[in-house]
Amino acid sequence: MWRRFSPVAMICVGAVTVAGLWLGWKHVGAVSPLWTTGYGTALLVEILLVVGPVTAGAFNQFRLMPRIARAPGRSARGRVWVSSRSGGGGRCP
Repeated sequence: MWRRFSPVAMICVGAVTVAGLWLGWKHVGAVSPLWTTGYGTALLVEILLVVGPVTAGAFNQFRLMPRIARAPGRSARGRVWVSSRSGGGGRCP
C-alpha cells in the first residue's frame, strides 16, 4: 500500500506548493509585505508549519522506506518472514 500512496502524495504536495506560491505572490505581490502585513505574517507562519511535516515525509520516503525495503528477512512483497528458530515458522502481516 505504501508504494502506491507515496507517488500520489508527492504529486499532491507539489501541486499544493505550486498553487500556494502562485496565490501567495498574487496576494502579497512582493517580499517586503510578508513582514509588514497581517496576511504576510500569517502566510509565513503557515509556511513554517507546513515545512516540518513535508520534511518528515521526504525523510520517510527517501531514507527510511529504502532501508525497510532492503532489510534482511523481507520477502519480495515486503512481508517479514519469521524463522523457525524463533518459534514462529510463519509469515507476519
